[in-house]
Amino acid sequence: MNDLVDLIRLNPLMTFATGFAIFFWGIRFLSQGLQHVFGAYVKELISKASNSKFKNIFAGFLVGQVVQSKGITAGMIFELANAGLVRLSRGIWLISGANLATIPLVFVLYYLDPKYLVVLIPLGIFPPLIFSKGNLPRTGRILSGFGLIGMGLQLMLSVSDFIIASFPTELGFLWNTGTFLFALLFSMLVRSSFVALAPALALISHGTPLTLLWVAGANIGSSIISRRRAREANVFSKRVVIFHLIFNLTGLALLLVLAIVIGNTSMSWWNLPMTHALANMGPLLLVVLFQEPLKVIVKKIVPDEPVNENYELRVLGKSKDLIPSVALAQTFIQIEKFKEILDRMFKLTRKYIESDEVNAKTLQKIKAYERVTDNIRNEIISYLGEVITNPLSKSQAKSVLTMMRVAFELEKIGDYLDKVATYHTNINQPVQECVKKDFFKFFDTVEDFYFEVTSSLRGSLSKPTVDLLQKSYSIRSQAEEVRIDFSEKLKGCGFDTEMLQEFNDILVALRKIRSHCQNIHLSLMAI
Repeated sequence: MNDLVDLIRLNPLMTFATGFAIFFWGIRFLSQGLQHVFGAYVKELISKASNSKFKNIFAGFLVGQVVQSKGITAGMIFELANAGLVRLSRGIWLISGANLATIPLVFVLYYLDPKYLVVLIPLGIFPPLIFSKGNLPRTGRILSGFGLIGMGLQLMLSVSDFIIASFPTELGFLWNTGTFLFALLFSMLVRSSFVALAPALALISHGTPLTLLWVAGANIGSSIISRRRAREANVFSKRVVIFHLIFNLTGLALLLVLAIVIGNTSMSWWNLPMTHALANMGPLLLVVLFQEPLKVIVKKIVPDEPVNENYELRVLGKSKDLIPSVALAQTFIQIEKFKEILDRMFKLTRKYIESDEVNAKTLQKIKAYERVTDNIRNEIISYLGEVITNPLSKSQAKSVLTMMRVAFELEKIGDYLDKVATYHTNINQPVQECVKKDFFKFFDTVEDFYFEVTSSLRGSLSKPTVDLLQKSYSIRSQAEEVRIDFSEKLKGCGFDTEMLQEFNDILVALRKIRSHCQNIHLSLMAI
């Protein structure tokens, strides 16, 4: 014990750095544990579109609690906007909620003696030893995370007196400016304003100008990172990023007003948690009061582009900042969007074939949808390729593989719907009366099978019913019977060999759609 005391006394900076490192890994453990236990609920929170500002604030707050980083949560919202899944009206409330997420833990760490958290480290080994199924084993990471946070903070506090003693007694302009810039750069380095507050929790125990400067620097640093992410984003994401910057600049302005109005830096209530809360809750009040003017300002800063921009699912920033549970939830939302496009393609294709005349506008729309499906498939594969560079749980790895397969199969279905329309165009005449009833009956059978299989792609990845596999085999047999029957009937209707081949190609394309639906079914069955 005496050796440890000597180490702390003789090497305070090393001890402080060690404490911060333990604090940092504690945050990582806590975040990973919360994601494993509550990750399944993240998708529900971010995917449910709502016009209620308070529901969106609550959703942003809860997702931020799971991730334990308002910066990373904000980054996720930027990507949702970039993919067309969140608009500015909803994004400003999600961002506002995310900025509140770190306030509770800052208060806990400031007012609770860290030694009470340290005892959670040994308790964290029991859940995985006692439980083997469900989320209960993973609660050990949450307990250990809190314990490591407490241990790290305790170590930093143990040498805080040594370090504070080296501070100058008079805080001049250069010292204050240096504190602000250090907090700003440190926040950018650790990519988290909350983690950047850790040294301040140990070194700044009373209300001083350093409290204000550190909190302001940490918040602005996270905003700068967000602004850098927007360089490759589309206009919709850039608007949400600009709002995030305005939100944090407003918090900085409130802190400056507070310093000027109060003037007395010894106010007992003016401590780091209160300053942090004011910097994040104050702007929220202004947003509630002036939502519409703020939206106008943001749209003036980032005006509409002369050409419509594509929505894209892509990583804005570093792939190691991705939170697997959030990224997978976001990818699944994109798969739902993928399915909705194919739903429309089926209806358009049916409408196009039913028409007695070739409708060029409808055909072009089908082909435009097909190009969109190609892009979405590529985005999903590329995005998931970034996700797998992070540590994944067994279930998350399986979800990544399933989503990749599903994206590939959905894109193939889009290809064959386009082929159906193209082959029908080549025939250059309506479906003959001699086969019309049976043909559309078969088309409907394939379409119904598609909707039955892909109904499992709504809400979450879930296992479809087993009997769909038998239905797939039945459709395959039916397709061959229909092909033979139609060949005989169409010959009697005057179809030549070339036109007959085009019609057979339509049937083959429908059969291929059945095949790719079956592949989706098998992929989902393997979950």
